[in-house]
Amino acid sequence: TFIRNLILGREHSQELFPEADLSVHADIVDVAVGHPQLPQILTLAGYKYFRFWRPFAALSAKKVPLEFIWRGLDGSKIITSRGSYGGLGYHKAVFKNFQKELAYGAELSPTGIRWLSQGTDDCRPLKTPYTDFEIPVVELFKAWRKKRDGSISFGTPLEYFQAIEKERLPEISGTLDPCDVCYNAAFGGSSGLWRLRVEIDRSLREAEMWSGIATFASLTRNDTLFQNLWENLLTVCSHATQWVFQNDFDEIYSLATNTKYHAEQIRDKAFQRLSQQVLLPSDMVCLVFNHLPFATTQQVSFVVALPIKLSKAFKLKDGRGKEIPYQVIDRLGGFEMEVLAEVDLPPVGYNMVRVISGQRDSKREKGETKVLKQAKGIGLENLSLRLKFQAQELVRVEEKNTGNSYTASSEISFGQPTLFEVDPSGILHVGKIRKRKQPKWFSDRIVTKGPLKVTYRREGSVGHHPISQDISIFTDKPLVEFKTWIDWQGMDGFLALFSPLPFKDGKLFGDIPFGVEEKKINDEPYGEMRGLGWDNIERLRTGMFFAKSFVDYTDGLKGMALLSKDGDRYFLFDRETLSLGQILVNGILDQPGWEKFVNYQRKAIGEHTFTNYLYFHSGDWKKGNVYQEAEVIRSEPSVIYPGGLKTKNKRYLPYHSFLTLKPDNLILTAFYREDDHFICRFYETGGRAS
Repeated sequence: TFIRNLILGREHSQELFPEADLSVHADIVDVAVGHPQLPQILTLAGYKYFRFWRPFAALSAKKVPLEFIWRGLDGSKIITSRGSYGGLGYHKAVFKNFQKELAYGAELSPTGIRWLSQGTDDCRPLKTPYTDFEIPVVELFKAWRKKRDGSISFGTPLEYFQAIEKERLPEISGTLDPCDVCYNAAFGGSSGLWRLRVEIDRSLREAEMWSGIATFASLTRNDTLFQNLWENLLTVCSHATQWVFQNDFDEIYSLATNTKYHAEQIRDKAFQRLSQQVLLPSDMVCLVFNHLPFATTQQVSFVVALPIKLSKAFKLKDGRGKEIPYQVIDRLGGFEMEVLAEVDLPPVGYNMVRVISGQRDSKREKGETKVLKQAKGIGLENLSLRLKFQAQELVRVEEKNTGNSYTASSEISFGQPTLFEVDPSGILHVGKIRKRKQPKWFSDRIVTKGPLKVTYRREGSVGHHPISQDISIFTDKPLVEFKTWIDWQGMDGFLALFSPLPFKDGKLFGDIPFGVEEKKINDEPYGEMRGLGWDNIERLRTGMFFAKSFVDYTDGLKGMALLSKDGDRYFLFDRETLSLGQILVNGILDQPGWEKFVNYQRKAIGEHTFTNYLYFHSGDWKKGNVYQEAEVIRSEPSVIYPGGLKTKNKRYLPYHSFLTLKPDNLILTAFYREDDHFICRFYETGGRAS
């Protein structure tokens, strides 16, 4: 989405103002600065200069200069300036307040050249915010001339950067802010706009890729339609939508759901048209499409409609004739049943599933997942892990291949939902935590048991919210799945999923857009800091930081990663209990004043479901292939039941790959057709030349 914003934004700006110099990027002003791949992204997009604001007070506490050269992960450099987009918003004691603005942070300016803006949110030009008084600018300049303490000029952002470029600027490498902001997390829970934004981005990229691939078979696509859908998504990504009034929120939410629907329809139609080009047998069940640029084996659920003449004993085979392990999930009546199958998938391609009569391999039918009876509680086991439950809590994980074992602390078990009651009177309602509550489990049982997957379910309440959680393991992966469901009744607070970090002296790493960075959270300042206006509000929740989809804790020899399939990008590191959590649901009840008109979805009332994983591995995040594992989890294969028009000319075999990236540390972000050529975008994750 960020890349498309750069592309479409520059196109529109060049159409409107063909003479404009677009070398300054100043769009990251009231959000956090972002990640250390920005210098590369912005320079590739044609920018020379970068202006941002947040988190101003935190970076000042770390002595980050106001003007500097930022060097990104790949060595790209961009001239950077930080500071507020607002200023000069007073009509009394103007010169005194102006001097105060100039003095604020002056010791961190290596050039002595200050960027001062006039204006801010919700005010007219040369007027004070909210009160709408006229600003006596002439009097200000008269006072300045009397003091004669340097020059003052009206200028454009470009002129400012050209001035500081002549100065000697310090260079800073890598991460500036690993934390982001504390007040945007998971509003509305799984019904929030934040989740729709991620889903639309994924659906649009999949639609572009598969409709582009479909043009290999002389199928057409509509470039204008895709541009309109991307611009819809950019509208949905508007700033501060948690404070949008109800009518506007309803409109933007409808735009989001409609855009997602259209993207998925385009993708699925491309699947159907491609499936007509595949040579398929009459006993074919479905085609399973893989969106990833590398081969993977994934567990996929689909419906099998058994022919009447087929016996109860049946096999599943794939497009290369290989038998597919499966287990029956649900018998739907008649000759239909839902099955879970372990399907080999080629890079950006598909595999066929067919059904034939006959007995399955006895070993595969028995499987490798087990339920263990223990003196206290139960246990689950697969080829890689052995789990131990006690008093309905997951208290121990053993790695069978390495011999490593991890025991939960007395305060926190693995995959524990935790409720935080918050004082809403804090800035942007990020107040102190009043209470921290753990669930009370009323019942537990095994709900799924088969050769591929076994699931333990526990049910209860946390505070006054009903909650349940399915904990599953699979055939051979060192992976534990936590599917958490909660019926949020409304409160000022949030729900997070926590796990202990089960060994000392580890380091935290989190994925960012187009890379990974170390999260040195213990070195970051939190809480109230010296600031001016609204520039010290980002770090009010101690230990809070962002990651795109995973956080890995490793000492270089072993590691445990918390992976998120569908949650928001905000995590919590608790140094006192040495634990890590992800915020799932965040809600605020009614507030007085103008906020009574804000959309009710901010309360998050209703049912929410989230899926997380703990992934245990050897070595660091690179050796453990954590990045690839997170990509697999977040990219669910598409199951297609071919039907409709039958074509005579079959171009593809039942197992086929359209696109492969080598080596396996390359991640595909986009593949689409533009005019008569194709654009392929990808990046490298392992920090090595490729």
